[in-house]
Amino acid sequence: PGDVILLNDGAYTVTSAPGGVAFDIQKSLTIRSLNGASHVTLSATGWYIAVRIGANTVTVDGITISGANGFGVYVADWTNSHGGVLSGVVLRNLAVSTAAPPAGASGQGISFVATNSVIELCTVSNTDGHAIAIGNSTWNLIINNTVQNTGGGGIGIPVLLSDHNVIAGNTITNTGADGILLDSSQYNYVGFN
Repeated sequence: PGDVILLNDGAYTVTSAPGGVAFDIQKSLTIRSLNGASHVTLSATGWYIAVRIGANTVTVDGITISGANGFGVYVADWTNSHGGVLSGVVLRNLAVSTAAPPAGASGQGISFVATNSVIELCTVSNTDGHAIAIGNSTWNLIINNTVQNTGGGGIGIPVLLSDHNVIAGNTITNTGADGILLDSSQYNYVGFN
């Protein structure tokens, strides 16, 4: 916990993924590319989740994440059987896409259950389902992201049961459904998208 892992240029491919999770982060870490997302790819082709974050205070920065059949990035306290919420997660400068249907049918780019966290400067594209989905989340910044090309029912940024978030400065194009949808959510700021 607390370590910084720097990724050299290249493609990192998983050939064995217990539980269908290619890269599983269960400690407070920073994982960052040395030279940006165009130089480092985490490939999860054939697996259900590319990157799963189940710990507080995790930063993932400057990485391309591709190929998962279900979720590009899945952020939730999945280890807590009572449904805890993570805090202090930062997703920055990511390029996220999922597998094309039928393998990636209803695949989501980023699924997020956290508080006091940030999703910024990410590009989420070519998902069959939602691009950046947040649920049961409060006090987060979802800012300056690019969302493009979701599937038939895919929403750019759905916000479900989530309060006091800022959704601003995002560019959303070519979605299968709504660009931004707030459902059972209040006290959110949505502007300059």
